[in-house]
Amino acid sequence: VGYDPYLTVDAAWRLSEQIKRADTIADAVKDADFVTVHVPKNEETTGLIADAKIAQMKPNTILLNYSRLGIVDNKAVVEALAENRLGKYYTDFSDATILHNDKIVIMPHIGGSTIEAEINCARMAARETIEFLETGNITNSVNLPNVSAPFESDHRITLIHENIPNMIGQISTYLANQGINIENLVNKAKGKYAYTMVDIDEIDQAKQQELVANLEKIPAVTRVRILTRKK
Repeated sequence: VGYDPYLTVDAAWRLSEQIKRADTIADAVKDADFVTVHVPKNEETTGLIADAKIAQMKPNTILLNYSRLGIVDNKAVVEALAENRLGKYYTDFSDATILHNDKIVIMPHIGGSTIEAEINCARMAARETIEFLETGNITNSVNLPNVSAPFESDHRITLIHENIPNMIGQISTYLANQGINIENLVNKAKGKYAYTMVDIDEIDQAKQQELVANLEKIPAVTRVRILTRKK
């Protein structure tokens, strides 16, 4: 049973049919023998598992946190264990609050260093790099947003640019002035930078080079590529 309010369509396709999706955290944990946490640490997730969530678990539930320190409230865990409202706690994030407790197992933070993890990370990085080079789609970038869209035409322009007003206007206006029709446009931003993919009509090689050169002259544009869909 899993709970994920931000589950993407792509992630949903990869899930086993045996996994049941819960509508709330309470629904996910209420009958669980084991509860595991798999989220990034941010304002929304800090203290995510605290008194209220622990109260929704069975008294013998085993809680595992291998995400980040602070997502689980250690003080609340220690109190729940002492009062037999929680079975056991496993984590690889040490903290003075949870030391010397027979119901808490602190493990070394080396999950990403196992042979299996190293192999899987290398494969994933290769797949995502190939996907970016061939289609322009971005997955798991540090500095750019996740952007994915199927080709709507044979040619695609990708642009990395600053996340400021009127960038889409400048790009689309230039293309319109060149008599180039936009078949599809996707734009997403992450912090100071944004990424735009534009699927366009058929153009020859010479025109492609001219397009790249002129789009790169827009002051806030960092990089431009033109990709051709594989037949």
